[in-house]
Amino acid sequence: MQALRVHYLSTGDIADWGLHVWLDVATPTSWEEPLPIQVDRDGGSWLVPLADHAQRVGLVVHRGEDKDGSGELFVDLETLCSQERPEIWIVGGRQTFYLVPPTHATQAGDLLRQRGHWLSTQWLTWNTPAEPDDRFFLHASDAANLRPTKNGISHGRSWPLEPAEIPADILMHRPHLGSQTSLRLDARVDVATLIRGQLALSRVNSDGELLDCTALQIAGLLDEICAHDEPLGIEWRNGVPSLHLWAPTARSVNLLRFESSADRAAHRTVSQVVAGARNEHGTWTFSGQRTWDRSWYEFEIDVFAPTRGRFETVRVTDPYSRSLAANGTRSQIVNLDDGDLGPDDWKTFSKPQPIPPAEIVLYELHVRDFSAMESSLTPELQGTYLAFAKDTPGIRHLETMAQAGLSHIHLLPCADFATVEERRELWSPWPSRAIDRPDSDWPQKILDDRTRANSYNWGYDPQHFGVPEGSYATDPDGPARIVEFRTMVRALAARGLRVIMDVVYNHTYAASPSHFAVLDSIVPGYYHRLDEQGELETSTCCANTASEHAMMQRLMVDDVVHWAIHYRIDGFRFDLMGHHMKRNMQAIRRALDALTMQEHGVDGRDVYVYGEGWDFGEVQGGRRGVNATKHNMAGTGIGAFNDRLRDAVRGGGSSQDPGLQGFVTGRFDSIDDAPGQNLEIVDDIRAGLAGNLARFTFEHADGESRAASERCGGVATQPTECINFVSVHDDYTLYDKIAMAAPAHWSAAERSRAQSLALAIVLLGQGVPFLHAGSELLRSKSLDRNSYRSGDWFNRLDFSRTTHNFGVGMPPERELGPHATLVRQTLQRAELKAKPHEIESCANAVLDLLRVRHASPLLRLAQADLIRDGVRFLNTGPEQIPGLIVMSIEASADIDPGVSQLVVALNARRDPAVKAFDALRGKDLTLHPMLAGGHDPIARQSGFDPQSGQLDIPGQTSVVFEARR
Repeated sequence: MQALRVHYLSTGDIADWGLHVWLDVATPTSWEEPLPIQVDRDGGSWLVPLADHAQRVGLVVHRGEDKDGSGELFVDLETLCSQERPEIWIVGGRQTFYLVPPTHATQAGDLLRQRGHWLSTQWLTWNTPAEPDDRFFLHASDAANLRPTKNGISHGRSWPLEPAEIPADILMHRPHLGSQTSLRLDARVDVATLIRGQLALSRVNSDGELLDCTALQIAGLLDEICAHDEPLGIEWRNGVPSLHLWAPTARSVNLLRFESSADRAAHRTVSQVVAGARNEHGTWTFSGQRTWDRSWYEFEIDVFAPTRGRFETVRVTDPYSRSLAANGTRSQIVNLDDGDLGPDDWKTFSKPQPIPPAEIVLYELHVRDFSAMESSLTPELQGTYLAFAKDTPGIRHLETMAQAGLSHIHLLPCADFATVEERRELWSPWPSRAIDRPDSDWPQKILDDRTRANSYNWGYDPQHFGVPEGSYATDPDGPARIVEFRTMVRALAARGLRVIMDVVYNHTYAASPSHFAVLDSIVPGYYHRLDEQGELETSTCCANTASEHAMMQRLMVDDVVHWAIHYRIDGFRFDLMGHHMKRNMQAIRRALDALTMQEHGVDGRDVYVYGEGWDFGEVQGGRRGVNATKHNMAGTGIGAFNDRLRDAVRGGGSSQDPGLQGFVTGRFDSIDDAPGQNLEIVDDIRAGLAGNLARFTFEHADGESRAASERCGGVATQPTECINFVSVHDDYTLYDKIAMAAPAHWSAAERSRAQSLALAIVLLGQGVPFLHAGSELLRSKSLDRNSYRSGDWFNRLDFSRTTHNFGVGMPPERELGPHATLVRQTLQRAELKAKPHEIESCANAVLDLLRVRHASPLLRLAQADLIRDGVRFLNTGPEQIPGLIVMSIEASADIDPGVSQLVVALNARRDPAVKAFDALRGKDLTLHPMLAGGHDPIARQSGFDPQSGQLDIPGQTSVVFEARR
């Protein structure tokens, strides 16, 4: 395959439109210089030369800054492999492409666009007008031969539809369709027989002339007549497997069973073809034999593809797979209860004792980052699950943190994802060459040349949800990934650490046509969220899933329970949780709570759940129902990230100018440089330190006493619903943000103290602290703000505390945008490269902070009323010393029998902060013993005068005083 022909059909003038191409093309275009269109009588086209061994191409049709409505499109070239001259068709404004010339459209509609919605057996909606004389029809064909004509839809069968007001309960889970024309079908129509064929709606006038036509989205109907809770995936009874696949719209399903795990190019050795039996819910069952154990399989499905207007026979893996061939090309039949699928003591070893959510401290870590550059390991173990079971500087570092108070390792996605070649022998090694300057462009070029062969990704591109990723295993083909993932969990438990999985159910890497599109190949149009026009929603940058649909919710619930039981996972972090429905998350919480030690080997009530509660895209404002935003999740016990605290500490949000300053990055560098707006960001931090409770009241910068919900974004009902953080895997690392935002005259030592202070805000507040791996080591990614595929070069972690990866070259050009000059100038500053003693200083400061938190129950209050009653902020209002936060915490002896009060002081200014507080006069406050005997000599200079209540806090210092009972 040397070139891809891209046809473009549009009703307007297309002469000025160009094609932006990237990924596996011979020459990626720049946005400013797209491929020029070749206009012909049918429209226009582009010929896109492809790279060798091309697999995927990204496309955008645009004219200057104006994008065609088709948006970003991704073509998986394997779907075109049968074409002698591969080509696709793009129709202007439609967010899809066609593999054949689109012939299902007329001026009066398009049967390849799913603008109609079948919501229940009798009720449908359609965004088309309804004039008094218009007539509506439902059409069905089991031969896929419906065609629009001047006089309506030809072929198939038809039933009249009556415009009528739709009942409110039908729209409850689909409020975005409430303004459409609603249509009622005669209740006597046997709809269950229609779902396996082509479906359409038409609107005609009184003369029978076609006014409009469309295909149908039928997810609502499938939920009503086909959703169920019967077994799916592999079911074992007395050592005999049976396989169950939900494919309600399929005409037939065969099981293809193989004795070999050979890749997709070798599909010639089918050992057995087994026809499935379909039940009334559309689940196909295949009864197996004992000899099937450890054999391989795929499903062969004959199903109607609405976006292509035809029946297709597809071969696809099992969405409930439990083991896979390399690169997910085949599923494998395994019984996860088999004794050889884990460490010898897998079923008997003891995990660390469960702890209440208020005592959790999270540490976000990428599996490959942990050991990819660890020279003490052999190459085959670098970047693997098994590296966690070896005695390395990294594992000793984690153990030291665990002993200080770290409780959970949050692993970036490590369920099977699509973009990494899992066979290590095919990876392209990074050239052995040193850079000549800290802003070298050489790493950019290497990354561009090796984007796919680099075999690095964060993993937010899921393909199979229930199987460990194969690129982290020493052998990606079969059960090794199961054994080694479990070995990792076992090894971390031995170091006193529990495991959180970052799960990605809000999207899949692709929708069909693509061999990566497992779900959409089986039930086309069901598992993915479509807009009112039938176009795929991609607000998450991939193919968004539709968790408002019953069987997508069920998949999520089943999968989380699977990981909790079979891999003994202690918690789940949900990527873009706000794109799910609140009811999805509540169903997951209920399913976990139902797990017991006696029946399942795990107490699900101890499994912590949290996620990103952002509100954007097609679900924003509850358009698809009440979604799982941080505001809506309040009261559920499910945690959400507190971005208000992050932005106030660092300065600006993730999409804003990286030079904006926050609490620790120079906003209060001088006592004379703090206008009122600066004081308001400190209120956001105070709210976060109080667990982001909506009903926590304190004096704000304007002198008014009000609840945190009124201006500071406080939403939580309990502190354990608040995840406080200042850096995560994406956006600039904390150190890189400080490098770009802090005043130029700050020394390296002052930048290191700013880093420690930011982490102190996280660790000394109420709620659940979250640390990004390496933030305690001044981790840099050489200013790469989105290193999801930037390889080990930019993502390196050095647990030896000798380097921190600043100044290893310019990050990939795709992420620089308007900040390229700032990035280059910052990298050129040699003084910003931290020295080993500065890295050591920050690491030790964080260990001291962990020990303080672990030793101090007053920093881990579990109930909101304890915080509202016992937490007070001093130095507030318009007359406060800018850049100084003072928090007093008191509670009864039931909470801490030894300590009656803590005072936490955080001074962001470089100058000492000295102030007397009446509320502290006469208190017997002494420096916390973990700091008095800690590593920071400057913190030990902090002072307190009980007669005046005066605090004396050195610059850029966090300190905790305590009063013994």
